[in-house]
Amino acid sequence: MYYLLLLLWLFTLGTGLLLDLQWLDKEHFSTLPSMKLTSSFILVLAAWYTVFKTAAAPRRIAVCIAVGMFFGFLGDCAMAGLFKFFPSPVIGGMLFFGIGHLAYIYGALLARRYFQIPANALWWLAILAWQVIGILIWIFIVNRSDQHLPLHIPALAYGALLAATAGVTSALAIQNRQFIWSALGAMLFLFSDGVIAWEMFQGSTPQLRFLVWATYGPGQMLIVLGFAWVLVYRTRTAAQVS
Repeated sequence: MYYLLLLLWLFTLGTGLLLDLQWLDKEHFSTLPSMKLTSSFILVLAAWYTVFKTAAAPRRIAVCIAVGMFFGFLGDCAMAGLFKFFPSPVIGGMLFFGIGHLAYIYGALLARRYFQIPANALWWLAILAWQVIGILIWIFIVNRSDQHLPLHIPALAYGALLAATAGVTSALAIQNRQFIWSALGAMLFLFSDGVIAWEMFQGSTPQLRFLVWATYGPGQMLIVLGFAWVLVYRTRTAAQVS
């Protein structure tokens, strides 16, 4: 089932990006978001499928990842302008993505306890390192800009939240290599958000708009399927060996 979902994800996201490529050299860059939104919804299905495939003990971790991906999909819809009740698509996206990352972070904390990963110096150093990276992104991209001044402080808080996801998943991966794919996904998510921030506060180009989904889509996929690989495949293999 995962192979089918992955193929569908590759097809929909790949088709959306290929359509985008046709517009890169045009004066007015335009995207057709339906294929990319479909790829995001496929990841929602994959995340909830993982909930049903995960054993009872670690299932709460899978639920957190599924909730996070669901709110990520809502964030995609908001950024595409499908929710008209927000003052701007960015505000809606920040709200939904922020809730989603809270779920990701809580899922990572549950994983730390379930897999008995100690909250030692390595754990806190990884979290601190990514907070520093998040602050540097804000300083060099947002704080140096005089654009969208009311969003400067919210952008700092939102960036800290995304950096926290990269931090806790990296902290998991440092002490348990099974989580390396989810950590890489969280890093790509933060990178794509940095590209969005550059677009908003420094200036947009068609290439940057293309880069957002080219990194964000794989980032979400790695978070969802990275946790699925640990919770469904690796946990089951360990139980069979024992």
